[in-house]
Order: sequence, then C-alpha cells, then structure tokens
Amino acid sequence: MRLARILLSACTSLVAASALAQGGADELWNMSTRMEMAGMPGQTFPSQVCMKKGEAQPDRMSQDKNCKVTDVRTVGNKTSWKVVCTGRDAMSGTGEITRTRDSMDGRIRLQGKSGGETMDMTMVLSGKLAGGCNPREEKKKQQAQAKAMVAQGDAQMAKFCKESMDKFMTQM
Repeated sequence: MRLARILLSACTSLVAASALAQGGADELWNMSTRMEMAGMPGQTFPSQVCMKKGEAQPDRMSQDKNCKVTDVRTVGNKTSWKVVCTGRDAMSGTGEITRTRDSMDGRIRLQGKSGGETMDMTMVLSGKLAGGCNPREEKKKQQAQAKAMVAQGDAQMAKFCKESMDKFMTQM
C-alpha cells in the first residue's frame, strides 16, 4: 500500500519536525500513532523518534519527494501545517501538534484518492519524552520501525479486504 507508506513517512517526519528540542542532548520520544479510516478498524503503531536539537522546518524533512508541507505556523507550544502530495495517490490535509517539555499530542487529517476510491484518514498522535539519543544510530532503528509499521498496515488491509469479500460472497 503506497498510500500507507506515504502517510506513515509524512507523519513521522512532521512529528519530528514539530517537536523541536529546548536545550540539552538530542531527544528520544516514545510515539503512538493511531490511524482511523471509515469502515476500517483503528490501528495503533508505536515507534521511537530521535530528534536533533534545532531540527529544520517540516518542509525540509518530508521523506516523500511528492509531498510538500506548507503554511507551517508555531504559536506558543502548538505547531500547525498543511500538506499536499501529488502523483498516483494524490492527497492533501492539515495537521497540528501541541508540545510540552515532555509530551506531545496531535492530529493529522488527510483526504485523497487511492485506487479510484475516496479516502479520508485521521492520524492521532501522542508522545512522551523517553530520554537522550544519537540521531545517526536511531535513524536505522526508525527505518526498520517504519518498514514494520507499513507491513503491519498492509497485513491489516489484506485481512480487512478478505473479510469484506468473504462477507460479500456469503450474502450472494
């Protein structure tokens, strides 16, 4: 599911960008991302994100070349943005993260099309500061976690599709 990969990649990037550190060592965050879509059971993806002090703005961090982050605004401890992704699975949406010294909560809402079907997805984010980290070492861990999250999402989608088809066939 290319769309799931784009969404998870963008989500991780935006969370990392909006959780700028406030002095001291780089920070390790325990994150939880719950994906919500109509007609599908909610799926929660845990991850750890290492954020370097003074990280760049979200538009520099997007890991998908087809996605562009705009209108980044920070007021107090709240950061909001818009995102537009072009290409085969075009979509657009908004997001916001509210951060305290040791926690963050946010929501990203995306609308678009995948396989000709309209999609409306919300990702609910929460995180707790876990301690310090080394960004280079953590990057490899994050890539492995992202692959695992995508595989888990693909498996969930395949299960949902099979159950839907079984139910449809039984009704016929």
